Amino acid sequence: MLIEILQQTSIAGTAVRPGDVVECNEHDARHLVGAKKARLAGSQSLKPQSLEQQFGIESNDEPTVEERKPTVRRKKPKTATPTPEE
Repeated sequence: MLIEILQQTSIAGTAVRPGDVVECNEHDARHLVGAKKARLAGSQSLKPQSLEQQFGIESNDEPTVEERKPTVRRKKPKTATPTPEE
């Protein structure tokens, strides 16, 4: 991925200076762009793909919602009250 360096930094152990346009992997490019030490050169974009594109889901599929049963809470058992002995 081509990026333009904005601040002096290093990429994979190699020093780069402001104004340099270098090729690096996507992980390093995202890190440097996020840290505002570089910007994308040319018409590239770091915009992530939509979920439909990532997982091959067609947009006309509607998600299914499963109904959950309400939880039943058990009541405490009543304890017998002791009777006074005389």
